[in-house]
Amino acid sequence: MALDRHKSYLEQDYPDVKFLLASKVRTKIMISLQDNSLKLENIRYLTQITSSTILHGINQLIEKNLIEKNGEYYFLTSKGTILSLKIIDFLKQLNTINSCHDFWQTHQIKELPHQLLQNIEVFHDAQLIESTKANIGNPFTTYLEMISNSDKFKAILPIFFPRHLDAIKFLLKNDCNVEMIVTPEIYQVLLKQLGKNELKNYIHKGLLRLWKFHSSLEFALMFSKNFIILGLFLLNGEYDPSKLVLTHDQEAMVLGNNIFNHYLQKSEKIDITNL
Repeated sequence: MALDRHKSYLEQDYPDVKFLLASKVRTKIMISLQDNSLKLENIRYLTQITSSTILHGINQLIEKNLIEKNGEYYFLTSKGTILSLKIIDFLKQLNTINSCHDFWQTHQIKELPHQLLQNIEVFHDAQLIESTKANIGNPFTTYLEMISNSDKFKAILPIFFPRHLDAIKFLLKNDCNVEMIVTPEIYQVLLKQLGKNELKNYIHKGLLRLWKFHSSLEFALMFSKNFIILGLFLLNGEYDPSKLVLTHDQEAMVLGNNIFNHYLQKSEKIDITNL
């Protein structure tokens, strides 16, 4: 049980965390010092807070051993550096959840990779792409726009629509390197729709790399070098093609690649000998 695993941490009090989160001023001062030591006037310029208010916050932070002073310069202690980085991650996570609140609230996330949930802040500047009455195909149109100029494309696909096949064909015919992890059911659809010979041809050319994941996949992940798209299942268990989350954040793409490699290690590689 999660509570048992983390009980020792939960029994402790964390006054430093409460102390920082209770004041925007103190948090802003610490974040302003993350990259460099600064003079008072530099902190004032970056935070747009009055000198008297900053000095009051700095004195409090010095008492907590989060900031030190050397001459006219203020800098983070080691403890302050670590705490400021973790607080930014926490605030980004809250912002990620709040900015797409309805999306996270109405979709299944319990089966998402732990690595993704732990680093959900990489989607802090993501756009929610959704269908509207005026543009019901908006998510898929956006997806096509994103992949149209890709020379490399990776995807973890739990579902497959005919239009997905058209998009994959387009990429392969334009010499895009495509790597996909799919369920056995999706693999059979690909085999039937593309044909064994065509699949063999693309695999032989090195344009297509394909793996079968022999368990359920509860999310869709599509990415290239300049975007990553996440699709989820609704609470009723149906995949939702009407909403996608899109980001161009480089950290998100690194995370996406790590998740892809994680699932790849647990998948069966398909080559021309075992089609």
